[in-house]
Amino acid sequence: MSDQNNKDESFEVIDLEQVVNDEANRRHRRHHSKRGKHRHHKSHKHKKKMTWKKRLLIVLCVIASLFLAMALFVFILVSKGKKSLFDRGKNPNLTLQSDDSVNKTSDWHDDWISHNGKVYEYKENVLTFYIMGIDKKTDSDISSINMGQCDANFLVVLDTDSKKMSVLCVNRDSMIDLDVYDLGGSYVETKQGQLALQHAYGRTPEESAEHQIDAISDLFYGIPINGYVALDLDSIAVLNDAVGGVTVTCNEDLTFNNPKLYEGARLTLSGSDAYDYLQDRTKTYEGARRRLARQKAYIDAYVPMVKNSIKSDLTWVVDTYNVVKPYMNTNLSIDEVSYLASIAKDYSFDVNNIENIEGETKQGERFEEFYVDKDNLEETILKIFYKEVDI
Repeated sequence: MSDQNNKDESFEVIDLEQVVNDEANRRHRRHHSKRGKHRHHKSHKHKKKMTWKKRLLIVLCVIASLFLAMALFVFILVSKGKKSLFDRGKNPNLTLQSDDSVNKTSDWHDDWISHNGKVYEYKENVLTFYIMGIDKKTDSDISSINMGQCDANFLVVLDTDSKKMSVLCVNRDSMIDLDVYDLGGSYVETKQGQLALQHAYGRTPEESAEHQIDAISDLFYGIPINGYVALDLDSIAVLNDAVGGVTVTCNEDLTFNNPKLYEGARLTLSGSDAYDYLQDRTKTYEGARRRLARQKAYIDAYVPMVKNSIKSDLTWVVDTYNVVKPYMNTNLSIDEVSYLASIAKDYSFDVNNIENIEGETKQGERFEEFYVDKDNLEETILKIFYKEVDI
């Protein structure tokens, strides 16, 4: 009996309902645990994906900011250059006089001038640049000359309203009121002399350029010069080759120095050939005039090539500026050059935009003397620098 009781006590009764409930609870917990892991895994992947997008967005924002900063810098540079150039031409002391062909009325402006029955006023939105070609080889018997003569004289005029560029060619032998200075820079006297000589009476390239600017401005009745570029002759080859060479026809026989440059020769100039074509002149009468004609033809071919170079590469002007800098004296800053580069490509230009200042060549005691035709000069000035007033 006792044995039977012991057996009963060791026997464990299994509650099947409880077992079923426990199993169901375990499955429920395991299911929710997996879902939780799955959600956490998805959230982690989503978080990584969002981080990648944010990084890309940040990179794009940085690039956009750099481009914006660069554009802003160029805009400020160009704007500053434009302002400084125009500031140089403010309040000009113009000396072209009226010919009294028009009766002045009560509403007449002080800055108006009359000429051949018409009334004109000066264009304020014009920029004028003096391009000088400096020959350092001078006559040994002129002891006060030490900075070289200004053999090439061109005024490049940009009309910012009409988007037209004009080039005025001035004979280097044009007779002017020449201011003479001694070696110490003190004024000595004013006498009649060739335009080319004025540059020589300076102690520094900058001082010589200022003397030359005053001379050309006086010749053109006070027209302001907004900037200048004085180039040594060694710069010719550099500037020529910067556009890949210039194709021209030689107008006279220059084979005494270069066998390629016979009269009628058609060739693409490169290096020293460009120097010989632009600088050489015969010792015959009016050799300077014929050389000026060659220079005019060269400019006609050169300017379109410069415009094409700028259109294909906006940095061309700055790059060329830096390359030619060792051979150049200029008052143009890099911001002014940047402004000019930004507008030059939009300006019209052809051979009809190149004007010769006419006159008569006479043989002086030693050298040729060119006497400017005053009527032609005044007509040219009115055409380029003035506009007609409708009264």
